[in-house]
Amino acid sequence: MNTSEIHIAVVDDLEMDRAQLIQAIETWDLHRGRIHYAEFESAEDLLSNFDRNGYQIVFLDIMMNGMDGIDLSRRLRQLDAKLMIVFLTSSPEYAMDAFPVHPFDYLIKPVDQEKLNHVMDEAVRSLAVQKEREVLIRSARSEISFPVSRIISVEADGHTLEIHTTDRQTLRSIMSYKDFRKQLEGDDRFLECNRGLLINLDHVLSRDGGIVNMMDGSHYALRTKGQGELIAKLSQYQITRMKRGF
Repeated sequence: MNTSEIHIAVVDDLEMDRAQLIQAIETWDLHRGRIHYAEFESAEDLLSNFDRNGYQIVFLDIMMNGMDGIDLSRRLRQLDAKLMIVFLTSSPEYAMDAFPVHPFDYLIKPVDQEKLNHVMDEAVRSLAVQKEREVLIRSARSEISFPVSRIISVEADGHTLEIHTTDRQTLRSIMSYKDFRKQLEGDDRFLECNRGLLINLDHVLSRDGGIVNMMDGSHYALRTKGQGELIAKLSQYQITRMKRGF
């Protein structure tokens, strides 16, 4: 995908509202030539055509026939954790219902050109940030690409993995611990502090002896064998992180 291009999906069951939004987007894009968009009249229509590597921004009407925008956004989050979701609503009171899904923004219909310009400018700035490292998480039903920075810990649980994230979710994967660990090779953020257990050192709050306290309130024990070496790695990483200005 050309990084100068922006791929957008517009989902609204009202053709007139889709047309008005697309016209506003095209006005913002005038002389830029960066926008590629597709429009859908239902949530089901988008899901049947969704490509997790295709769309960067999705404009969703909250109130639609069939699956509404909130339920659709939950499904999209499972497919692409980094997707920018902008909710469309004719009433500000519905915008509060969207917050748990962590939308990028929301717009009141009919869409105001100045506000749309602001949303698009902010989206472009976010997209211009260096692409973050991601890992593939495979479940029994789907695959998602997930930002490494949002992983707090990874635990082997029998033949599955439990991946704990910064938004307090637990993602379950059918991947082997070995295969998942291979994706993180060379990433000094992750420490194997016990058999079948990885922790992200960026999310360490403190250490109490052989116990590591994480920022989300979880606690993990460092294995007894080689514990001194693990503590040294943890300390060195924290020093390096401070030097980098974190």
